[in-house]
Amino acid sequence: MEYRDPTPISPDEIDYDESKVDTRVSHYTKQVREKMHGIDTREAMARAEEISSVVSTEAKEISVETKGRQDILEQQFDDQIANMTLEDPSSAEIVAAQTNRKTGENWQTIGNRLDEENNRLTAELATIDRKKADQSFVDAQFASIVGGAPKATYNTVSALQNAYPNGTQGVFLVLENGHWYYWNGEISAWTDGGQYQSSGIADGGVEIENLETIIKEDLYSTSTKNLYNAYKTKAGYTDCLNNFVINPSVLSSEEITVTSGDIVFFSNDGVGVQVQWLTLLKADGTPYATTANEFQWKSIYTIPEGVTKIIASFAKTYTKFAISKGSILNPYEPFYHSKLTDFQNTLSSYPTPNDIAKLMLNRNMFNKAKSTDGFFINWTNGKPQANTSFWYSDYIEILPNTDYVQSIETFAAIYDENKVFLQGYQNGNKTFKSHVNAKWIRVSSDTSKDTYQIELGTISTTYIPYSYTIKDTNNNIPVILPNMSSNWYKGKTGVCYGDSITQQFKWQPYVVTKLELTSFINRGVGGRLVAWNSGMNMDSQISTLPDANTIDFLTFMGGTNDWANNVPIGNINDTDNLSFYGALNLVAQKLITKYPNKRIIFMTTPYGGLYASTTFTDSGYINTLGLTTQNYAKCVKDIAEKYGFPCIDVYSNAGWNRYNITNYITDDGGYLHPNVAGGKRIAELVIGKLKEIEPIA
Repeated sequence: MEYRDPTPISPDEIDYDESKVDTRVSHYTKQVREKMHGIDTREAMARAEEISSVVSTEAKEISVETKGRQDILEQQFDDQIANMTLEDPSSAEIVAAQTNRKTGENWQTIGNRLDEENNRLTAELATIDRKKADQSFVDAQFASIVGGAPKATYNTVSALQNAYPNGTQGVFLVLENGHWYYWNGEISAWTDGGQYQSSGIADGGVEIENLETIIKEDLYSTSTKNLYNAYKTKAGYTDCLNNFVINPSVLSSEEITVTSGDIVFFSNDGVGVQVQWLTLLKADGTPYATTANEFQWKSIYTIPEGVTKIIASFAKTYTKFAISKGSILNPYEPFYHSKLTDFQNTLSSYPTPNDIAKLMLNRNMFNKAKSTDGFFINWTNGKPQANTSFWYSDYIEILPNTDYVQSIETFAAIYDENKVFLQGYQNGNKTFKSHVNAKWIRVSSDTSKDTYQIELGTISTTYIPYSYTIKDTNNNIPVILPNMSSNWYKGKTGVCYGDSITQQFKWQPYVVTKLELTSFINRGVGGRLVAWNSGMNMDSQISTLPDANTIDFLTFMGGTNDWANNVPIGNINDTDNLSFYGALNLVAQKLITKYPNKRIIFMTTPYGGLYASTTFTDSGYINTLGLTTQNYAKCVKDIAEKYGFPCIDVYSNAGWNRYNITNYITDDGGYLHPNVAGGKRIAELVIGKLKEIEPIA
């Protein structure tokens, strides 16, 4: 470019109103005038031009829109002038309706407009009707969900995650633990839905009709000697004149029925203590005392004539408080009033299900069993957010505009009846008032959930677990429902029969804890074979197992030492102990004889091998017979099927192989013995199988 004009800019003075220049443009023109470097002045000029273009475009758009509105207005005005008469000036409104003010369309008559728009609406409704799901489609989809039919099965959770990393619709069954999984879009993860086809009772799945067995077997068992029901405690004290006073450091019992002459003991964890106030009530409900502090600091008391009920107020620190009758102080027992004596006297036999009014939730509203680890609730939007230190609750139903108190501070989110987020709390106070439209709350914390409690009110009371009581129709006597989880294994004893993989006791403790077993007797011996005259088939070995009346089930696992010692497999119908099949037949028959009515569960030989082996394959190390542990595992499955034993396929489902074996098996001169991670994998399989075959009580 050539610069040919040497004269100054003309005119010399600015001939426009500078206050009307767009501030963005003036910002850059100032830089054009003042910047020293050409690159800066050129960029400033370019930006000023672009802003001018934007302003021009916006102005043009406004102009076009204004013109459209003006055309519509003029059309309406022309129509009104053409049709309005002095006799009927109101027809102007009808004329105006001939024009669509949004689109500018105009019709000769309002009837034409109504006809055309009716045709459009009819066509749109027909399209919607074609796209909507018909009844049969909805029924089929609903049935597939409610019926719980799995869409597919996978051996492991990892296999399911690999197949659908971004999720999909439907229910999927995972064989390694017998659980069903669904895609949780809220946290973008496959979520465990629990045991598939378990015999346990799901939350909310208890119907009145299902309670008859519990009523007959449990509600009329003998009560404990403790008369104090912690589920009916109030935070505060009741003075001797039956006036209740709120006090966070004192707890007050409910009214407890007594008889004149009864000797009543007050204790904490089996040691006598004094109650701060003892309220005595006559049959008509009036207080026996004449002053508010007449009966204070009592540890043992004889009920006077005319008194039918008492209320005890005691220190909140007495976490194992008890009230008992008799001539001696009893060791502590928790309250368990399950004998509905008064109610039973009105009946000729056990009550029918209709005699029970309802189940009612105790004061702790938090169900630990339905919480999720590894996430916390974001208090700004109510959504779960990954954090390995936290847990969060399921939706807990609450009342609107109501006071609640927690045992600890939590992150919390409150939702309406449609579970739409309303408000949240960032690790706020223990007490809060719910939103006026509240229906649900979810809480999260990095503090232990084992003793977390949320309840109505403003004063926290002694922790009780999430549970239900039954109210009888006469006296509203609370009854704690025992064993609502329907865990048959709780309190039971198992025995494990095997080699060093059993002797290690790496997997059994997890089974004991998860299933709440009393014990899992270890009968594993290192180096022991199934076959030959020193193996588990021999009477001398079977005799080391406990008597049938002392155990509830048995697991058997072996084959690793048979593989390592090159025991031939033989034939499935062999009856001697020289082959692996033959020895397995002998073990099965002798276990049936010893435990004719007990569950016997076979466990397959795990994947593994020895350094001394010269050849390695995907199925394990090969012994001198050309066999791997996979061959011996198959024998165990065959024999289990032959005798109808449940079989836990450790080889196929524990999850270790030639590529990851060091993650699960200890390097102790051979890859045979599980480490902690391997022990957990075996425990998962055992727990899953035992739940799958849980006996009917």
